[in-house]
Amino acid sequence: MADEPDPLLERSCALCGTSFVPLRSDSRFCRTPDCKRQRQRARWRRWASKDGSRDKVNDYQRSYRSTEAATFADVRRRYGLTPDQYRRLLEVSGGSCPVCEGASGEPLCIDHCHATGEVRGMLCRRCNRALGLLGDTVADVERLAGYLRSAASSTIVVGSNRPST
Repeated sequence: MADEPDPLLERSCALCGTSFVPLRSDSRFCRTPDCKRQRQRARWRRWASKDGSRDKVNDYQRSYRSTEAATFADVRRRYGLTPDQYRRLLEVSGGSCPVCEGASGEPLCIDHCHATGEVRGMLCRRCNRALGLLGDTVADVERLAGYLRSAASSTIVVGSNRPST
């Protein structure tokens, strides 16, 4: 009988209406994950709506994201790489994109296979984006290269975008 909660102590959650036994005398909410998430979101919205709060958050996020710790945390979360593996990838790439050889001036990012999640190497953002738009398939890249080769030898001029001098 001692294991059963006292029915006189039971309350209804102020958010979801579920009946619960509070741990403290002033508890108004149950401890379910959904209720907790809703309370956190409401607290965040109240805080973010205050004057200047958004600017503080944005400034903090910008300063944190520029740190090496944030980079390593993001790389680990997304790709499962340790800081040493990430440094090795940078070292192997030589600091420049193997496709455009650094001509784009874009920072390097991790290229991975979307089907398997396997990391392939480092590319600049422009080349990585282009590869993604082609669907990460060799066949599409080869067709595009073939198109460029044939277009170079047989260009059809419909009009000119060049201004006349």
